[in-house]
Amino acid sequence: MSSSCNLIPDPHKRSTPPIHPLDPKLPPPGLPVSKPCLSIWQRTTRTNPLLNHNSVSTTAVPSTADAVIIGSGLSGTLTAYELLNSSSPNAPKAVVVLEAREACSGATGRNAGHCRPDAFRGFMAFSRIHGEEQAHKILQHEKLVLELLNAFIKEKNVECDWDYCKTFDVVMGKDFKDYVEKSFEDYAAKHGTKDGIEGVRVLNEEEAKKARSNHLLSSHL
Repeated sequence: MSSSCNLIPDPHKRSTPPIHPLDPKLPPPGLPVSKPCLSIWQRTTRTNPLLNHNSVSTTAVPSTADAVIIGSGLSGTLTAYELLNSSSPNAPKAVVVLEAREACSGATGRNAGHCRPDAFRGFMAFSRIHGEEQAHKILQHEKLVLELLNAFIKEKNVECDWDYCKTFDVVMGKDFKDYVEKSFEDYAAKHGTKDGIEGVRVLNEEEAKKARSNHLLSSHL
């Protein structure tokens, strides 16, 4: 690699004040709490030797790295695996994964490995913060994570309850319905096809009732 990341902060440089990742008007979420409750799945990993790997106080954080990954969940570990197993001559040799608590202790460890990319819904929020081009890349990256994870599970014959399938996104209120419809229209107009957004089918109220259940305003899958 021609450059590396400096992991030791400069005490003389002021950092940018934290902001909420989706809405600057909201207070920043802050760091994860130190002693969260354990999900039913996390309770089965208490004796795993990787749970607190390199977390003892005597383990020094490297001063530099070719690549730094924040978070050890599905996206983070899959990214580390792809980087370290890349055949590219420019692939990073030194990869560091930073985790606030235990390995896989965030969303991945709390929803049993649920991996469902955002097809379009976050486009408006991401666009306000990062611009439309980067918002599109974020959504495409979420889709890529799902595809790579599915391929990894098949290739490595991972024994798990993995179901690669269609899902429903149910809209339960009018305000949210309006927001979802606007997000769909904006994203479809800029990055969709003549038929809308690839892989997304919009159901009106009557179609949604027939497909799943009653009392739905709209749904997409």
